[in-house]
Amino acid sequence: MSPDEPQIGPLDLGRADKPLDVGNGRAAASVHPDGRIGALLGTPSPAEPLVLGAVEPLAPAHRHDVDAVRAYRAALAAAGAPAFGLTPDHDSGWAVDAVELLHGVVPVARLRDGDVHAEVTTWVPPGYDAVAQSWRLRTERPEADFAWRWSGPVVLGPPVPTELTEGGALPDPEPAAVRIRAADGLVVIDGGAVGAAALAGLPQPSGGDSRDGTRGHLDVRGRLRLKAVQPVSFTVALALATDAARAAAAAAHVTGLGPDAADADARRLADAVAPYVQRASSPARDLVRRGVAYLLGCCLVPAGEATCVLTDHRILPLSWTRDAYWCVRALLASPDAGVLDLAAAHVRWLFETAERPGGTWARAYRPDGRARDLAFQLDQQCYPLLELADLTDAASDADPAGRLGHRRIAGRLGAHVPAVLAALEAHRAPSVDLYATDETPADDPVPAPYHFSTHVLLWHTLRRLADTAGRLGLDADELGRRAHAVRAATLDAFTVERGDALRFAYAVDLAGTVIDYHDANDLPTAFAPVWGFCSADDPTWRGTVAWAFSPANARGFFPGPCGGLGSVHTPGAWPLGDVQELVVARLTGEGARERQALRRLVVTACWDGALPEARDPRSGAVRSRHWFAWPAAALVTALTDPRLAGSAPPRPPGC
Repeated sequence: MSPDEPQIGPLDLGRADKPLDVGNGRAAASVHPDGRIGALLGTPSPAEPLVLGAVEPLAPAHRHDVDAVRAYRAALAAAGAPAFGLTPDHDSGWAVDAVELLHGVVPVARLRDGDVHAEVTTWVPPGYDAVAQSWRLRTERPEADFAWRWSGPVVLGPPVPTELTEGGALPDPEPAAVRIRAADGLVVIDGGAVGAAALAGLPQPSGGDSRDGTRGHLDVRGRLRLKAVQPVSFTVALALATDAARAAAAAAHVTGLGPDAADADARRLADAVAPYVQRASSPARDLVRRGVAYLLGCCLVPAGEATCVLTDHRILPLSWTRDAYWCVRALLASPDAGVLDLAAAHVRWLFETAERPGGTWARAYRPDGRARDLAFQLDQQCYPLLELADLTDAASDADPAGRLGHRRIAGRLGAHVPAVLAALEAHRAPSVDLYATDETPADDPVPAPYHFSTHVLLWHTLRRLADTAGRLGLDADELGRRAHAVRAATLDAFTVERGDALRFAYAVDLAGTVIDYHDANDLPTAFAPVWGFCSADDPTWRGTVAWAFSPANARGFFPGPCGGLGSVHTPGAWPLGDVQELVVARLTGEGARERQALRRLVVTACWDGALPEARDPRSGAVRSRHWFAWPAAALVTALTDPRLAGSAPPRPPGC
């Protein structure tokens, strides 16, 4: 980020469809346009993340009600969502004049209350489980008496995910019973054994409340004398810790940081994001900037010496090996050697922290590695192995002398591979080299046990393991043989005739059942020619993608001005489908189609550049999941893979 481009924006307040998110790689906060904080997630203990939020978890009775889950998720992003923060001491709160992003990554809000103007910068200081807000207030009059309050509901406890299709291996935690104490400018929210939070730095507080219960309400008030010639500046900090004393100490320390610290921290994150942004064309830069900043800041959770990659920090603070692979794959596009540290730490989490019930990875995990959902998904067995192979290559390329130790880590973890491959044999078909799965990559029950895109992925994984076998201590010849057998069986079992065209079936049961479908979650099908499973001129692959991205794919394609490929998991057009179409268009040399896919991504993005799970195919409005790391990560991968190199089109208009 060049010094002459300090801010991105102002953002379009008319499109303010979600809070803004900012983090430091261990803690993450969501802040509303008026500066109120919706939630702070931190990791003060390696056992479990801790969240201080303003919204109670979804009631247990609604956990398996899909409509209730969707409504709860949407409410977290809504403009009127509960939050806490500093506002004028009256019901109407701040008027929001503008919101900008400092160095493209840190939110700055410009607020007004009559003749009083405020500017608040919200950031998460490195090394702290805390969010800081640097305030600057001034008045247009010679003097003004400004009454303020910091108020709102508070709920403290481990995060409670909201899944559409739960596996339920672990009970969800309950919020802590909290005691709120306010005295001498310090507010402590004590959750006992669960942990604590502390708020410090409020200017001239005059009081607050103290109460016990499972839910709390924070209400602290004060007054400031403002002068036109002398703006008032202060920093407020909200910190999480394992106990009240540590939370208070951390909050007090962070209040000593000022606007210069916010600018420096924003610049550091912007510098980390810059290599990705520079490789993207202008239409995609805002999406890439936000996607990588969100991933680096909000989705990496320390777990001892390892790192867990969350699918998001608000509604599903869990880890899927599938989502995490694409996130790490995107990060590896940077030449920064520090990215190797993140990749190595995540691969360690996959192989040494995450439980493997029955020898295989579970569907979803809590950050400490406990399996939350136990369903067997074949693709989620492949991604950790593929990520290990990618790390091995990246470490060899970036550190040929092996001084950084990543190659040694990869070699040590290679010892796990034979056991994983052996565990997969329990899912092998009796007579062919195909492997059954219980669920699709959309976390839905599979309509037939043998799934096409997963077998493309399995072949690719085995081949990549064969490529890196010498450095992982594996048998390259055996892995190559298995890869060849899987590809041959896949071509034989899934190639079907449909009229005058050949296609790959979505799923088969080897007893006559053939499922015609294609899903936004099936990225390996789009990447098949990139990986070398087939050529981009292969008539069967061409027939597959032509059918998949057409209304003939009635359950997966959603027509409309902003339509596209989606999923039965959440009806609507998905950005992941647009990424697939962008890949297909680059492989087939269809420039207009590539521009159209990119146009849909730009229009789909939230006001901050975030890509959701699904959009309405008619209006382009977000239909599901305002927070989702995978789509932007997949986009970064598509834009930076040298095998898909091509010039991007200019910024297009709306749908």
